[in-house]
This record gives sequence, structure tokens and C-alpha cells, in this order.
Amino acid sequence: MKFSIPLPARFRHPQVVLVIGLLFTWWLLQSPSTETPDGIQKQPHRADFWATNFTTLALDINGEPSYQLTAREMVHFRDDGTTEFDHPDYLRHRQAQGPVQITADSGWNNEDGSQMVLLENVLIISRGEGEQVAVTAKMDELTLYPNDDFAETASPVEITSTSGVTTGIGMHVNSLTGKLVLLSNVRGIYETTQ
Repeated sequence: MKFSIPLPARFRHPQVVLVIGLLFTWWLLQSPSTETPDGIQKQPHRADFWATNFTTLALDINGEPSYQLTAREMVHFRDDGTTEFDHPDYLRHRQAQGPVQITADSGWNNEDGSQMVLLENVLIISRGEGEQVAVTAKMDELTLYPNDDFAETASPVEITSTSGVTTGIGMHVNSLTGKLVLLSNVRGIYETTQ
């Protein structure tokens, strides 16, 4: 026994069936179940590569070391191009007053590396002549702009030097010139030498 449904004459042409198929496909693609609320299909936030005992060295235009970044672990994410670091250690080479080292418990940078955010137990160590520690600064978070020799934070800061301790909230640092500016609530305790 053969079973068939007769089609009206207007649906017997292949062009009509093709148009109906295209309209149905378009309707499926417009279905809200395949889109996010903003209408863009998003990739999942998954790592596409990682490394342990990671080190990278950036050179300036003369081929001299500009900065070095090391971390216990580095994880890169394909969807937004960000990179996360476990215990990053950033060393800036070309300074007016010697190298500057910045360490933290964790951190991440954006896709092109122009911005790096360091988080938890951030410590800046500025070394003077003979690699002696001249100044240290502690804070909860710090945003670095490696290409601009600039860093900033809105968190409380404690700066320790051989002459005393200074605290404040918020800070701007120009690592090329060695200029550091505390933004508010600045207090200091200094010892005089005789």
C-alpha cells in the first residue's frame, strides 16, 4: 500500500520548495534560543593554552631588555584574548634610578598586553645603586601600562624607605622617571638621622 499526500499545484515547482526551505532556515537562525540577550553568539571562556614556570622578555627598539615577566603558571583564553598569571613577577629594566620589581599573588592582562592588573599582596621594590632596596610599596591591586611606563591604583598604599613610612590611598607611578604620587589621605612617619 502506498501513501502520499497530494500537494497543491503551486507547491510542485522546485523553486517554491527552495524558497520555503530558505525562509524556514532564516526563521531558525533568528530563534532566540540560539542567541545571547545582546544577539551575539558567545564563545565559552575556556583556556586554549597554558604554561608553567612561564617567562617572557620584552625588548625596546634598540634590542635592549625593557621588562621581564615570569609566573608560576600562565593561562590564555581564546574568547577575549586575556591571560591570567599565578604569582606574576614583573621586572622593569630601564629606570632612571635602577630596576623596579613588582610581585603579586595573581594577575591578568588584556589581549595586546598594554594593560596588566596585579591583585593581592602587590609589592613594588625599587632598587638603587648596588641593587640595594631603596623603596618598597605595598597595596592590594595595581594596574600597569607597560608600554607607557605608568602604573596606578585606587587602593591603600604603604611606602617604606630608609627614612620612614608613608601611607595614602591611591597612587600614580611613572616608572621611567621614578616619580610616585600618592592621591589622598597621605600620612608619614620619618626618623631624622644625626
